[in-house]
Amino acid sequence: MNISNNRQDEPVAPLAWIPWVIGACLGLAFVWLTQLYFSQKSESIALQNEAAFEHIERQSVQNQLAAERILTGRRLSDLQEQVKAGGDLARLEIFKLVSLIANPPQTRAIAVWDQAGQEGLLTVDKLPALAADKDYQLWVIDPKYPDPVSGGVFTVDARTGAARFTFHPGQPIATATKFAVSCEPKGGQPKPEGPIVLLSE
Repeated sequence: MNISNNRQDEPVAPLAWIPWVIGACLGLAFVWLTQLYFSQKSESIALQNEAAFEHIERQSVQNQLAAERILTGRRLSDLQEQVKAGGDLARLEIFKLVSLIANPPQTRAIAVWDQAGQEGLLTVDKLPALAADKDYQLWVIDPKYPDPVSGGVFTVDARTGAARFTFHPGQPIATATKFAVSCEPKGGQPKPEGPIVLLSE
């Protein structure tokens, strides 16, 4: 009886717990590695989707810009053909203005001048909007005058940078050789003082 009681009171050997500890550690490691795998896989899929969406958006913007350039080119070409064909449009002169701004946002501008009527139409697109205390000012360059002749001031749409501006120069124009657009204080100046941002070719 005494021998039996002594055996029951003996502590379990520490080595008996080792397999249980190892099993628990392996189980935790498996759960952690599984979570890590699915987390990295989800992140990889998200990055791939984001890259695909960026590519699609970039391609869409490029296609839109290409279409706009083609459309603008066709309009200018059609107008030039009508001018050459004669009729009421024969008296019109067409000037394409190019941007002098560093890194221009695809700015486009066309001035159509009616010498007989002494009036013109300026159409611009994607010209950056100015601060509230500034205006764009159109200039007609005529060799008859020492300074360019003002065609008036205009603003552009803040969102699209577009404007359609009918102008009448402040002095009679004998020969319009070039057109220019400068950035001036609000209301304009008698002669250009600010930077020239657009100039006809």
